[in-house]
Amino acid sequence: MLLRPLLNSKRPLLLILALALLTLLLGRPASVRASMAGSAQGEDSVRFAVIGDFGSGSPREAGVARIIADWHPDFILTAGDNRYGSTTYDQVIGQFFCDWLKDVEPGEYCVGGNAARNAFFPAAGNHDYSDGRGFQEYLNYFTLPGRDFVSSSGNERYYDVRWGPVHAFILNSNPGEPDGVGANSRQARWLKKALAQSDAPWRIVIFHHAPYSSSSAHGSSVWMQWPFEAWGADAVIGGHDHTYERLQVGGIPYFVNGIGGNSIYGFGDPLPESVVRYNGDYGAMLVEAAPTRITYRFVNRQGEVIDRYEYPVSGANPKPPPVRRWSTAWSTVQIEEVDGGWVLSVCFHSKALSKAFCLHRTIAR
Repeated sequence: MLLRPLLNSKRPLLLILALALLTLLLGRPASVRASMAGSAQGEDSVRFAVIGDFGSGSPREAGVARIIADWHPDFILTAGDNRYGSTTYDQVIGQFFCDWLKDVEPGEYCVGGNAARNAFFPAAGNHDYSDGRGFQEYLNYFTLPGRDFVSSSGNERYYDVRWGPVHAFILNSNPGEPDGVGANSRQARWLKKALAQSDAPWRIVIFHHAPYSSSSAHGSSVWMQWPFEAWGADAVIGGHDHTYERLQVGGIPYFVNGIGGNSIYGFGDPLPESVVRYNGDYGAMLVEAAPTRITYRFVNRQGEVIDRYEYPVSGANPKPPPVRRWSTAWSTVQIEEVDGGWVLSVCFHSKALSKAFCLHRTIAR
């Protein structure tokens, strides 16, 4: 009842100011623990984390690694830039993620890995090529996707993993990929065929260079704007820009997940496809998938749920949850309907601000 007169407002500035006040006065901050209540955690369900642009070995990365460990994910995907500078993979991955590693190159922090089978699946970023001893160091450290998995690609540069209801396709978006990075490349032909042959409820494509991005740093990597939805993908995740962003491209969500612990970039003018933008702190994505439903969340180091996106299986193109959105040149208000109420988000952003400032509240029905 309280929201109805505001939703009918035809004055965006008044609406945004009123809803910003509501976020301060009503409800409670969305938290990952509260939002996970009632999630399907049956035998056929999986929980996994996604982290990108993180491999600094810094306290920032350590903070993100701690919240991931608290989730107890079944496996971890990365969107690339797994290591920066002269640090070793043992220092930036083995130190924090040994419990998900198997058959990695032994190091001081992680001697081969503690997992029964490998549960850490990275995509290669540009810094995995340019830093340290180059891409060969990356290939020497990991055994991908792992000795307990069979990938149809036949190489470790790009590969696929099936885990319960999720089929993940990890691509190499770096221009140095021998099998190419264009939509008609050998790598793309492999993906198209593999997506068509998959019977998984959820087919997720992940790689480093985000196809669509509103960041003022790199922006969209147009060479990776492949027809993923037409080929059968349910979601696309990238990094490279050190921001978090959710976009709706056609009928599926695209994510930029690049604030895993190295640095934070600013935003430029938002793309028309952009739905949620955040660069207020470092964090990672938590994804929970059952055969008929999948939920994506972005959670910062404080445990605050910055974004939540959920949809059930509904034919070939599941529809996103009901969302209403109003924007001006300096702010965006979004109201997303969820089970039991609404998530109200107000973000203030402009080229003059180095970071977006967002308020999020959950309001019960």
